[in-house]
Amino acid sequence: MSGSCRVPGSGVFVAVLLMFSVLCGRSEGQVQSAAATSFDSLTMVILGPVGPVLVEMQISVGNRAYREWISSSLAKALDVDADSRLSTKELSSLSPNVRGFVGVSSDAELPVMGADGLGAAEFRAWFSGRIPRLLDLIAQPRPADDAVRLVSLLDLNSDLGVSAAELDQMTRTLRFRDLDNDETFALSELMPYRDPLSADSAVRPEVLSLPFLHVGDERSVTDAVQRLWLRYSGDGRLPVATLRLPGVGETEGLTRSDLQALLQAPKHHLTVRFRLSDKANLSDIEAVVTPGVESWCQVEKSERGRVLLRLDGMRLRLMARGGGANDRMVSRGFIGQEFSMADADRSQELSAAEYGMLSGSLARTGAVVEFAVVDVDGSGGVSRKELFRSLDCEQAVIAGRVEMSVEQSGKTLFSLLDSNSDRRLTRREIAGGQARLAQFDANADNFFSELELGTEYSLTVGLGRSEFRRVGAEQSMSPMMASSADAVLPGAENLSGPDWFRRMDRNQDGDVSKREFPGTARQFAQLDRDSDGLISGAEAAALADQK
Repeated sequence: MSGSCRVPGSGVFVAVLLMFSVLCGRSEGQVQSAAATSFDSLTMVILGPVGPVLVEMQISVGNRAYREWISSSLAKALDVDADSRLSTKELSSLSPNVRGFVGVSSDAELPVMGADGLGAAEFRAWFSGRIPRLLDLIAQPRPADDAVRLVSLLDLNSDLGVSAAELDQMTRTLRFRDLDNDETFALSELMPYRDPLSADSAVRPEVLSLPFLHVGDERSVTDAVQRLWLRYSGDGRLPVATLRLPGVGETEGLTRSDLQALLQAPKHHLTVRFRLSDKANLSDIEAVVTPGVESWCQVEKSERGRVLLRLDGMRLRLMARGGGANDRMVSRGFIGQEFSMADADRSQELSAAEYGMLSGSLARTGAVVEFAVVDVDGSGGVSRKELFRSLDCEQAVIAGRVEMSVEQSGKTLFSLLDSNSDRRLTRREIAGGQARLAQFDANADNFFSELELGTEYSLTVGLGRSEFRRVGAEQSMSPMMASSADAVLPGAENLSGPDWFRRMDRNQDGDVSKREFPGTARQFAQLDRDSDGLISGAEAAALADQK
């Protein structure tokens, strides 16, 4: 998969698409306007360290609800003669890609045409009503040092965190990942999907393990209930107090059915309005906290288009990305160059054979359209105008999937356990893991989620982009150093303890295990004074002092 991972979804954050609404707000641009802004809405559930946080995300583009904006863009591209009506020929030129986007499998599913065609407003209403989910999840690549998802590796029951019992089983859970059999777990051994032929490539986190779950139908709502149930329920019910929603229920707890009903008609802790602009640097965000939850849910706006959320002390950065017009302009320029190269006879039209040479380039921009569909006038050749019109239709569909791009930063479970930062976990570091993590257990439940441990996420919401544009943006990232996933060994000369001890410590972790010790079990037990299964440098030195 080139440049990004895309799912219809799951993870620690849950995006639940449940309703379509129109609300008022502020206009895009540098000045405020009295004109109302319409929004499309979706619900995102954040699985926080104390309880779930329900966020209503409202999305507009250029003061219009995003679905309306997409439908208008497509109607304009289809209207070849610019008469504000679509003829049967114009409507039938919808490509398979566009039809698939709204679930149209045959001409019979297209809107009914009048004698003089179909009005643009009628087309917009029809197309808007068929647009599926609002959101696509994109996971950004990460440097190797931060890419190991240790929480997901240890989460045996898929409840989106690590319990004390799962921490205790860490050595057994990871045993098959100790590839060099040295009783430690290095970054390189825990790396997800590392390409052995490209050591300096960035590593993309597994989208399914990221803190998001994208939900758009009844089945996915049921999946979301399952995730919430695993994380927060107890004794067969989910405590109402965990939800912290003003006015939700007086019962002691919710059943699965209650939770299902709640997600189908949710109340929200927070409303975030993304006012996206087709132009660069004009998108903005507004966040409003529901009265009654201000003690644990705060909003801080640092600059235009950026908001910082503090949820039970955890930090979540939200950003709005615009500039769809720039993406389309770059894609047009790229395809325009490819058109000139394919036009061997310089006729300013592409024959079917010449057009075939563009298939790879068109696919990179998201356009997969057969020659006959692009050749609207049936002349046997495709002009630049016809090609760009088809490209505009395809890119309307690409922009029709709003992207939430996720970047992870801050602390990770691996970095917290790796007390000496040598890029590997030793038996002693694993044994002391629970005591080291106790300071992050906000609700004292002996359960550690990534948010609770101090992992930060930056969520960027913007119009969809083609692989051509997304890969180009990601190539600006600094490549990962080839050695950044390798363990950093101190060398025998830098270890503490007597000479015999340092020679026995073959994996240079500062301890001698039973496997490394060449003597008898009785001799090992005599040296292992605290009976923790390891002989430390201090225990070895104590023996030398006795002599």
